[in-house]
Amino acid sequence: MAKSIISMPPAEELAAVEDGFYASAGFPDTIGAVDGTLVRIARPHDFEGWISSYVPPGKHLLADAGYKIWGHMLTPFLEADVMQDPRKRRYNKAHSRTRIVEECAFGRLKNRFRVLLGKLEQKTSDRIC
Repeated sequence: MAKSIISMPPAEELAAVEDGFYASAGFPDTIGAVDGTLVRIARPHDFEGWISSYVPPGKHLLADAGYKIWGHMLTPFLEADVMQDPRKRRYNKAHSRTRIVEECAFGRLKNRFRVLLGKLEQKTSDRIC
């Protein structure tokens, strides 16, 4: 079910997604933003599957400082580095303004579905009888 809900847009839609991210703060070549929030569930058996999502060459996803710089993930610079370099400060500002979309999305989800603020019981089954 997760793959039908959370997936990379088809190739023909990526240009529009990229244009939308660029319009928000001038951050080029961005096709998504990544964040996380705590919703307590049992770990699904295919948890690592999202890592294999295809990100086209030259494109990237934005993530907050909690993520490692990895492959196509771009994270903000450390605060100490930003204070000494105006280019890094501009990068962090554009990064933050572009990435705010997923922060707002999580906020809306949690306000709409209050159950996400607590523990979510999940039971999975490979068989339906």
